Amino acid sequence: MEERTFHILMRELCAEMDIKLEKLSYDWILQLSKDGKVRHITGTRFDINPEATGNIACDKYATFEVLKSQNIPVIEHTIIFNPAIREKYIDNNGIWVKIISEFLKNGCLVVKPNHGCEGQGVTLCNTLKETESAIQKLFKKQGSISICPYYDIETEYRTFYLNGKVYLVYGKTKPYVIGNGKSSLRELIDLLKLPDKNVVQDNLKSLDMEYIPKDGEKINISWKHNLREEQCQKYYKKVSYIIKLKN
Repeated sequence: MEERTFHILMRELCAEMDIKLEKLSYDWILQLSKDGKVRHITGTRFDINPEATGNIACDKYATFEVLKSQNIPVIEHTIIFNPAIREKYIDNNGIWVKIISEFLKNGCLVVKPNHGCEGQGVTLCNTLKETESAIQKLFKKQGSISICPYYDIETEYRTFYLNGKVYLVYGKTKPYVIGNGKSSLRELIDLLKLPDKNVVQDNLKSLDMEYIPKDGEKINISWKHNLREEQCQKYYKKVSYIIKLKN
């Protein structure tokens, strides 16, 4: 089985910092030990946050509601419950009145699992048919999903706080290629050596891979903001303080 990129990064960081790393519970838990102290990472969650805070951060709609309640600007999210297993949370109007209303108001929708990360299962829907298809697909495994407007932003910023202080702010830009007037989009993308994962390949389906961009022409190859693997390596080294076992 291919080792997860996150685990590779943690293994390299722990080796640099002389921290013993063990994988437990079928690799779901990373156990870090140094100088008699032990810390754990479950999935990609560190144990430096209280449990309630961690639960909120892993729930997209809950995060929206908490930030909104504190008057913090946040992209609007609407939760949609799966009628098959969450019927008691649905009023007599059903789910589609709300979905159609949001679509008509925004012209398109981003449909996503309410729990999840790394862009898995996130779809940009430009028609009601695409919206319905994306929701039905997620309902096969999800008890609830979130829908939200799509904002065509240049850079997505993330901020890391520790003990009330900001330690890192970084921006994520959309992945792109620059044309040379000779190579097709497929050839330019192949040079990036992108990982052969469904979440990556799904992003490329809407592109004309045989199109030859003009010399200097910039083509976004995804509507999502993602870090390339080598950028992830630098990023995790910058925030390595997170896994330090302090004296």
